[in-house]
Amino acid sequence: MAVPEGWQQLEEFPNVISPDLPTPTEGPDGAALLLGWTTFQVGLNSDPCLTAAEVDQFPDGHETPDVRVGPSVDDFVEAVQEVRAFDVTRPVDTEVGGHPARFFSLEGPDDLSACDLWRPWDPGIFAQGESNHWDVWAVDVDGDRVVILAQHFPDTPPQAVAQLDAMVATIRFEA
Repeated sequence: MAVPEGWQQLEEFPNVISPDLPTPTEGPDGAALLLGWTTFQVGLNSDPCLTAAEVDQFPDGHETPDVRVGPSVDDFVEAVQEVRAFDVTRPVDTEVGGHPARFFSLEGPDDLSACDLWRPWDPGIFAQGESNHWDVWAVDVDGDRVVILAQHFPDTPPQAVAQLDAMVATIRFEA
């Protein structure tokens, strides 16, 4: 993957961020590229909004998912489309790095005041602020599902959003 100057990978996570932004991964203007976040054992949360009391019930804030997801790209995309709590676009067929993929966008709530944590799937992402937007590519890499997310917000500079898309366009998978 070609990473633009100024972007860096976080050591502890497979994330690429721009430290030049005031809040690198958080709202109202952060941006990040998250690689491989949805493993074969992922499940969806039909109610992704957790209160502080509910977060205390789950280790590390990871909810026990209540929507099972099969192992394929189509299983994941179809399950996301069916969760009523998600504001998600219609998926389109595409490819990433020469592999078939499906693309959709997921929008987090514009008001998180009722949520201490908003987590659509586990293991996985959580809203880094209000109106968190994720462009999602679910890629079939020789039978393995790989999910790539470009995360941004309404106030993220357009150049940063374009750089996220450009990074995804340069991804290549190696055996």
